[in-house]
Amino acid sequence: MLLQRSKAFRWFWAKVPYFVVVKTVAEIEELYQAALKPKLEAFEERRFTLYHQRRQLVGLTVAVITFAGLVTLGYGLPYWWALLAGLPVVALSAYLYRQKFVDPNMGTAIQEMLAQELLPKLFKDPQHDPEKSIPYKYFSESMFFTHLPENFGGRHLLKGQDGDLPFLLSEISASYDSGDPPTKGQTIILLDGLLFVTLFRRDFAAPVVVLSDDTRQQLGRLGRKIQQANLYRPHYTQLFEDEFADHFAIYTNDVVEIRQILTPQTRQQLLQLKKDSGLAIHFSLIGNRITIALNGPLINFDPSARCDNPVYVMQYYEKVTFLLSFGRAINELLAPKKTELSWDL
Repeated sequence: MLLQRSKAFRWFWAKVPYFVVVKTVAEIEELYQAALKPKLEAFEERRFTLYHQRRQLVGLTVAVITFAGLVTLGYGLPYWWALLAGLPVVALSAYLYRQKFVDPNMGTAIQEMLAQELLPKLFKDPQHDPEKSIPYKYFSESMFFTHLPENFGGRHLLKGQDGDLPFLLSEISASYDSGDPPTKGQTIILLDGLLFVTLFRRDFAAPVVVLSDDTRQQLGRLGRKIQQANLYRPHYTQLFEDEFADHFAIYTNDVVEIRQILTPQTRQQLLQLKKDSGLAIHFSLIGNRITIALNGPLINFDPSARCDNPVYVMQYYEKVTFLLSFGRAINELLAPKKTELSWDL
């Protein structure tokens, strides 16, 4: 078995063992061997070529600097002459390294290929449009961000059905240009990852918003005050006094349902998932809608590792299936299936 789920992802998957709309790991492994591996091998050929070119560049640079040093010693010149002669060589090598021997877009290209090839085949009878994204209203009504984006877009809109639960999923990029110091003139990224929306089988009693937020861990009591200074979301609620509270902020006016969802085991696994993946995890429960966002790179690209390794396939697969399994788990916990739902997607 080439593909293995991480421990935290396996835990969420186990919460809904009858969840059968997504292909199994064995089926994904077959897909990897048949369709994904040849495409990843093309990326590996490019990465391998650049890797050897970088090694040659470093070797040539060392050789030139060594030659300059030997000449300096041979003619009895001061040592700073060798340093002066080597500086232009180092500067030129650094420029060539950045411009010619590094492909900064390779990780993005691999992620795009996986979305194009994996998403349409991952679910049962999905509707996949690679040029569209989840509509803006779902993003704005999620209460994830208090600053609305000036730039909003995305790709790979997926419409599907998990039993009686319709869902939307797509990659989203949302940002704005800061006009305030100290970030004036910079582009502030709100979300650059996956957004998932599904129905809840009834209306939530009160809005619930849970955000990845390390402010309290970084700033202590001041961070807690910043979290409490909230104008657009429900009331900031300090429900837990554990490590989870250092990395997540909870906003709600009704703590009953969120306590049912965030059991000690769920909090531990969400925290572990955040640490393992490096992603920010947000989710909100508003009306009859569950919205979940994963903010950050969907694959952890390593330019020193082989591109045809199935680890990238597993990373993308895990993140997508986590969204569906977590949404389904919330439904099964708080609103077990009673009647069929309809939602015009």
